[in-house]
Amino acid sequence: MKKQILFTPGPQANHGEMTRENIFHRSQQSVELLNKTRDILKKIFGSEYVFAVPSSALELMNIFVTSLNKDLLLNKKIAVIWSGYWSDKIIKVLTDNGFIVDEISEDIRSYNEDQLEEYFKTTKYDLFFGLVCETSNGKLYEYETIYKVMKKYNKLLFLDAVSYAIFYRKNNDLNQHADFVLMSSAKNFLSSPGFAFLTMRKNYTDYEIFAKNTYLSLDLYWHYEQESGQLPHTFHTVLLSYIYEDLLFTYMNKKEICQKIDKLKSIVDTQMKEIGFELYNKENWDVNNLSVYVCSDGIDATKLIKYLEQHDICVGSDMAKINSFRLCISYKNTEEEINLLCKLIKDYINN
Repeated sequence: MKKQILFTPGPQANHGEMTRENIFHRSQQSVELLNKTRDILKKIFGSEYVFAVPSSALELMNIFVTSLNKDLLLNKKIAVIWSGYWSDKIIKVLTDNGFIVDEISEDIRSYNEDQLEEYFKTTKYDLFFGLVCETSNGKLYEYETIYKVMKKYNKLLFLDAVSYAIFYRKNNDLNQHADFVLMSSAKNFLSSPGFAFLTMRKNYTDYEIFAKNTYLSLDLYWHYEQESGQLPHTFHTVLLSYIYEDLLFTYMNKKEICQKIDKLKSIVDTQMKEIGFELYNKENWDVNNLSVYVCSDGIDATKLIKYLEQHDICVGSDMAKINSFRLCISYKNTEEEINLLCKLIKDYINN
């Protein structure tokens, strides 16, 4: 099989083949691995409690939603702060599980503290969903002021941070700006797909919004951890051992990671400008490893993406529907790969 060069938002380029032997998922060694994983995530996010689940982030979001107490929330609407393609996906997860959802304009992110006070003082919503990075357009959003005001009125905030480059964040405090933060091994930590993480600002039992509605629930995962430190089912222990090392590397080497990615971003951006492609997500681009490039006139992004794939280079699709492609730079990418990508784009245009 030919090697693919990955510039996709997830999965990203990582360490390659796995050669370790399996660990029994009910062994003490497995419990220690899970505990180490939870502990490092608490440090990275400033969290009180962490769910580590062998699933995609979307599946874990669905478990979160199906674990909500419908007696408390079904007749009270849930709000999703709009950002684009992925906020629409969150709305679908909620509505398909029987909840009433209202879409809140992204304008709320530009409110000052007084405007936020007025809004949260009177709003009918108790639970809000938002995104830190909208994967379709690469835009980043900050929630510190929003959460500071909303928690005064006992409102809860769930942040999907799955496409967020956590290593650019100087402080380990994301869970201080939201009650719940959703992350993924593949996108956030330059690792393999296969695990998703839900971090909580308080302990799971301190929240009154959860109930055991289905078998595979947050309640089930919580009880297993309390009783044995284990998960309720078999999981890929070797995969988690690699993911843990990537989590630890991310935590310990933020500066080195950012410096290398910044260098590669600068190289590719210079060449993209020469080609005539426009960077769409310029705001906060200095703290983002996801770049969205709008193709110049006469270049069809979908055809370009297919051409690159035929040459074993994978980039993100045009989710924002703006004739663009998404380019995510990983710590494992190289200058040679960047140059090959740009050469192929030039070859495509010239032919």
